[in-house]
Amino acid sequence: MSKSFAIRGTIVAAVATKEGLLIAADRRTSDQVHGVLDNKTKIIRLLRTTAFSSTGTSKFHFMDRASGEDRGKAFDADEIVANYFDNINFENTDDFWKGLTRTLRNDFKAFLSHIAYDDWPESGDIAQNNGVFQLVFLYVDENGVIGITDIQFCYIKGQPPTIKFMKGQYASENFKRVDPYVAGNTNVFFEVRDGTDGRFDDIRTDQSVMRLWKGLPDVETVSVEEAETFCRKLIKATSECDLFVGPTYDAAILNPQDEFRWLSQNKSVDEVERQERE
Repeated sequence: MSKSFAIRGTIVAAVATKEGLLIAADRRTSDQVHGVLDNKTKIIRLLRTTAFSSTGTSKFHFMDRASGEDRGKAFDADEIVANYFDNINFENTDDFWKGLTRTLRNDFKAFLSHIAYDDWPESGDIAQNNGVFQLVFLYVDENGVIGITDIQFCYIKGQPPTIKFMKGQYASENFKRVDPYVAGNTNVFFEVRDGTDGRFDDIRTDQSVMRLWKGLPDVETVSVEEAETFCRKLIKATSECDLFVGPTYDAAILNPQDEFRWLSQNKSVDEVERQERE
């Protein structure tokens, strides 16, 4: 007999720069079978200039009830997204996104049908509209116009289950002045920007970082290096406050010239800062 367990994590950040859209994400996952791991690449290239990431609990595996062993994937939102993009031409339209959410809903219900009701996942976080996971899609067209779409999967355990989606869209006008996009654990981002917690005073006094955190500079003045530094320090500060965010990260850039290009892979935030001090 099987039940399920959840795999969760993540912070994802995106910053518009004069060279394109920089994306960064930590590498940590956590679950009750495998524990805490820092080996997951969470930035996925879908198309030539389209990338994707997810936050929260986007994967569930079957678990053997007797032995507690992992019996394989039961629901994997990342895999569903990749298959959908492989089979449907990407268009930033309501029909395209509705087709994806319909697929996610059907596959999640199929997953629930294979386990006893008592073993169904609990409802999503009530403070986040019962959100279980968030899907983040980032894209740049041939003219360099940036877009981001995020979809939150909201679920309430019940007979029948309640499954809803919340979609956000961020178009080119949102990126003329740099206001970083952050998904997943956003608590530290907003605390540094708007709060007074003394643990983050060293960041608040770092004007090179705070220029992006709250200064809203013109995108043409922001370099890729500056954007990656911002993301790295955000991931580091968040990892020090949240078990589910790790201290290693990946970063990539999207633009019409380079398409999708890795900037950093499996980088330790502490090691990078040590090297900068030397």
